[in-house]
Amino acid sequence: AKMPRALMKYWRFRYGLFSRWEEGIVADDEGLFSITPERIALQQALRMGWHDMVAVDLFGGVGGNVIALARMGFRVYSVDMSAVRCAALKHNCRVYGVADRVTVVQRDVVELLSVPEDDTTPGGGADPMRLATRLGLDVPPFIFMSPPWGGPDYISATSFNIAEGLALRGDDGAIRLAGDQVLKRSLAQAIGLMAFIPRNTTVEALNALDMGPCLLEHSHIDGRVKGLSV
Repeated sequence: AKMPRALMKYWRFRYGLFSRWEEGIVADDEGLFSITPERIALQQALRMGWHDMVAVDLFGGVGGNVIALARMGFRVYSVDMSAVRCAALKHNCRVYGVADRVTVVQRDVVELLSVPEDDTTPGGGADPMRLATRLGLDVPPFIFMSPPWGGPDYISATSFNIAEGLALRGDDGAIRLAGDQVLKRSLAQAIGLMAFIPRNTTVEALNALDMGPCLLEHSHIDGRVKGLSV
């Protein structure tokens, strides 16, 4: 089948996504444009902390960040609803020799981040063990996420709307969980959070989330900003 034109630039950059692509890396269309470039993923993993921590990638996809985290010594839980991408991630982890450090979880992120109906605090109140318990962990995790950015067309906007652009949607396009709530609920259920978001996200938009102090890093490849690591 002919590759959609919007995906061609990602295909041409495939060795930047995975340096070991020729050894059998697999990805579906959505997985291809969602992969964090390998150099950026490794830098993000270094920023996240020490070896032997538990990390949860809430949008594991085909493994760009999951593999980087595992290579840096994390025990990683990768979440994705797609059986196709879960299978691809397992395969790609074997290519990189880190399959023994990765647990693949085919679950709905909206369900994993749900809060009690009577809890009206922002993000559902701080409870680092809520997500851990749902995943069968005995320690609170560090969460990494690169939520869906709305497809390859996101970059044409002059600024990125976090609530809508990072929203988790149903098959009908309706918002199931707004993007700001994805971030707030994740932070409330972890000992730390790193998010990889579009480069056209403004500092004002991040400040408006009122999530406390954060470090903002422009993630570059060959002098070009690919996204923001927050």
